[in-house]
Amino acid sequence: MRRFCRRTERAGAEVLADVHHGTFATAAIGLVLLVKFGCLAGMTPATAGASVFAAVVAARGWLPAAAAGAPPLRDSGMGAAFRAGCTRFAVAGGCLAACAGPMAALGWWGAGAAAAGGAAAGLAAWGLRRALGGLNGDGYGACVEIGECAVLAAAAGFGGRLAPWGVFGW
Repeated sequence: MRRFCRRTERAGAEVLADVHHGTFATAAIGLVLLVKFGCLAGMTPATAGASVFAAVVAARGWLPAAAAGAPPLRDSGMGAAFRAGCTRFAVAGGCLAACAGPMAALGWWGAGAAAAGGAAAGLAAWGLRRALGGLNGDGYGACVEIGECAVLAAAAGFGGRLAPWGVFGW
């Protein structure tokens, strides 16, 4: 946080707690939507549907692993409640779903898309932890959105090589 606004971690957490500081969130939402629609624009409807499914499953599947590596920003709230539920079983199940879901939707290329989503979500969690000292509910939401964008970008980059619903041949 000090890099961007020269405040301490505590002051940065106070800014996050204030509901009136939504300007950057609004800009981030607009940017995320532009990236997602841009990635989906060149895909066929079947590939786009499979890619959206893969993005949703992968980004949320990697989230328990990101939560296990970062303390909650505050002792109460959604971030603390989510972190408390991240057991080893939840992390293992999330990672399994994050790999299996995209592979079921996109064929073997889904593994690469899942890896891209996991790497992006993990880097986002690491950066938020380093900047703020932990993650809150908004931080987890940001990790999910960044992970989804990465999966969609990877799927768009794989282009015609994708086989929508390829593993099962649907």
